[in-house]
Amino acid sequence: EGFANTPLLENILVKNGIRLELNAFNNSGLRNITIEDSSGLTINANSFNNATQLERVTIDNGCKEIKANAFTTSGVRHLVMQNSPDLLVGTNSFISAPNLTSITSTNNGCKEIGAFAFANTPVSTITIDRTDDLIVGENAFENTPNVGDVTIYRGIKELGTRAFKGSGINNFKVSMDWEVATPEERWSQIYGP
Repeated sequence: EGFANTPLLENILVKNGIRLELNAFNNSGLRNITIEDSSGLTINANSFNNATQLERVTIDNGCKEIKANAFTTSGVRHLVMQNSPDLLVGTNSFISAPNLTSITSTNNGCKEIGAFAFANTPVSTITIDRTDDLIVGENAFENTPNVGDVTIYRGIKELGTRAFKGSGINNFKVSMDWEVATPEERWSQIYGP
């Protein structure tokens, strides 16, 4: 609870493996957090509970794992992940985050997006670019009705069942082949049976 209840704290830079424990930024006024050069860092469950002013999370060459419910009740609007090839975005880590509108992952931004990681959010833009062997878990983006366009430029290894079930996808662009034989099977994998 190192920065809990600090309403005047607006920006923080995390470097060199500082640990973010349970409720680390609970009820803080934090608006922007940048995590860089912290490859062993884990963002624990509920680290950003009620950090309702949070607007942007940038992970650049830092972070090993974002645990379940780490950002669930935060105000995070934009998530940017880059140069973090071992990052696991855990199950339910952003589920029901009420303000999350954009997710960008570039230059090996993450390794895996867990089940229900971004489910029930108002996310409208998802861009995944230059990622090696990304795994997207089951129902990862379920019930995201504001999603219009999803663009995956390279590197998806596995797309979980019902990954985008109940989403509002208008355009789904993928410039690769994942191991599903027919277009019908691909569509079923994205939306579910």
